[in-house]
Amino acid sequence: MFYLIVATQALSLVGSRMTSIGLGIWVFSHTGNTTPLLLTAFFTELPGMLAGSLLGVLVDRWDRRRVLMLADAGQAVGTLILMLDFLLGGFRVWHLYLIALLQGSCMAFQQPAEDATTTMLVPEHHRERANAIRQIAFPLAGVVAPVLTGSLYVAIGITGVMAIDLATFLVAVLAIYLIHIPRPRPTEEGRAAQGRMLQEWLGGLRYLAVRRPLLYFVLYLTFINFLLNGPLELAIPYLILVTGSEALMGRLMGVMSFGAFTGAVLVTVWGGTRPRMHTLMPGLLLSGVMFLAYGTARSPLGLAVSIFLLMAPLPVMNALFLSIRV
Repeated sequence: MFYLIVATQALSLVGSRMTSIGLGIWVFSHTGNTTPLLLTAFFTELPGMLAGSLLGVLVDRWDRRRVLMLADAGQAVGTLILMLDFLLGGFRVWHLYLIALLQGSCMAFQQPAEDATTTMLVPEHHRERANAIRQIAFPLAGVVAPVLTGSLYVAIGITGVMAIDLATFLVAVLAIYLIHIPRPRPTEEGRAAQGRMLQEWLGGLRYLAVRRPLLYFVLYLTFINFLLNGPLELAIPYLILVTGSEALMGRLMGVMSFGAFTGAVLVTVWGGTRPRMHTLMPGLLLSGVMFLAYGTARSPLGLAVSIFLLMAPLPVMNALFLSIRV
C-alpha cells in the first residue's frame, strides 16, 4: 500500500511540476518579470507557514485517507480553474496567486497526512528508507517534468499541459480510494492532550518544550528553509540571466534535480548514521557552503558543481528529520 501511494503521488507530482514549469514559461515570456513566479511560490507556502501546526492537529482528528483524497481533489480543482481561465481568454496574473493560495492550503493538509500515513504503514526500522523513497519523488519529477514539458508545451500549449496534470491527480485520488490506512493507537501523551483543538495544539507545543534540543533544531531548520526556498524558486530566471542561454539553463536544472535524486537514493541505500544528527549537521553545513558558491559562481561548471552539492544533502536531511519527528 505504501508503494502504491508513493508511486501515484510521484506521478501526480510530475503533473504538478509540468504545470508549474509551463506557467513559469508562459508568465516569464509574456511579462519578462520574475516577481510573479516568486509571489506564486510565496502564496503556495503561506498556508503552511501560518497554520501548519494547527492543520496537523486537524489531520490527526480526521480520517487520513479522506484528507489525502480531498487534498488531491482540491489541487485538481485549482488546476481546472486555471485551465478554463486560459481557454476562455480571461487569465490574469493575479488569478495565479489565488489558485496558488488554494493549492497551498490543500498541500498544507496533505503533507502531515502523508507523514502520518508513512508512520502507520511502515515499521519503524524501515522508516528512514521509506521517507527517503518519498524524497526521490520530487527530484525525479524535476528530471522528468522539464523534459516532458519542453517536448509538449509547443505542441499542446499550457492548457494541454494542465490537462495532463488533471489526469495524474485523478490517478492519485483513485489509488488512495482503493487502500486502507489504519488509525494510530493512542499514547499516554496523546490522551493527556486530547480535547479541544487548542488544547491539542498546546499539547504539541508542550511536547516540544520539554524536548529543547528538538525544539531548537525545528526552529533552525525552519530558518534554513526560509533562506533556501526563495532563491531556489527563482532558479529558472536566475540561471537564464547568468548563463544567457535557455538551453544551458535547462541542463543546469537537470543537474539540480539529479543532485537531489542522488541524495535521496543515497539515504535509501545507506539509511544515515545513528545518532541522526551526525548526518544532519554536516549535510546542513555542506548545503550552506554550496549555497554561497552557487550565488557567486558564473561559469557553467561552477554552477553545476555547486548546485549539485547544494541539493544532494537536502533529501537526506528531510528523510532523517521526518523519521525523528513522526
